[in-house]
Amino acid sequence: MTHPDNALAPSAIDRPATRRTGTALLLGTISLVAWPLALAVASLIDFTAPYSSVPGTDTGYFEAVAANQGVWAAASFVFLAAALFTLASVPAVWRLSVGKAPIWAWVAAVMGTLLAFGQIVHLMSWRVMIPGLADSDLSGEQALALMYGVDAQPFFMVIFMPFLIGFTLAPLAFAVALWRGRVAPVWSPILAGVAGVGAIVLGTDTLPTTLGYAALLVAAFAPALVHLRRRTA
Repeated sequence: MTHPDNALAPSAIDRPATRRTGTALLLGTISLVAWPLALAVASLIDFTAPYSSVPGTDTGYFEAVAANQGVWAAASFVFLAAALFTLASVPAVWRLSVGKAPIWAWVAAVMGTLLAFGQIVHLMSWRVMIPGLADSDLSGEQALALMYGVDAQPFFMVIFMPFLIGFTLAPLAFAVALWRGRVAPVWSPILAGVAGVGAIVLGTDTLPTTLGYAALLVAAFAPALVHLRRRTA
């Protein structure tokens, strides 16, 4: 019996493509590798900045951010690049996998959309609110109380949930879709799964765990880019 994931048309790289569509697919696949790299760079900037030595629960944190607004902004722009790379990678994963793995292509598209949405929420909340509070006339205690108040809002928790779901499940969905689409090896989903489990168990609030998460994902996604380059060379 033919598996439903293998019953349809061949994957995108098995079909003739115009130069324009081929370039778009290549750029999207590059973005798949680029978003965890951008995440690593942004985290490196953040975790080595002077404000990183001050706990986020300390009122002095806002003073530290205010004194290093340029560093904070640099990290924020790189986080924005990671979100844009994620958006560009979603249609690439879809196109590479939908022919041979339509079910997983859909799962990857949904999870990838949640991941991108979550990244935008993260940017529009903490990356905007914290420097705004740091530049305001509020005292450290007032700024901290406001931040905790926002964090405790049920609606904020709902819209922030895709950030957590996306970072743990989207990479695995990407890797499985690419593997079922026959453009990535079987160990790609394993690496992505380890990254997701690590994010749940260890978190990504330290530099080593964030860099480890990014390194696992780059290793998981890079074979798809190599495979695409070989098939379209």
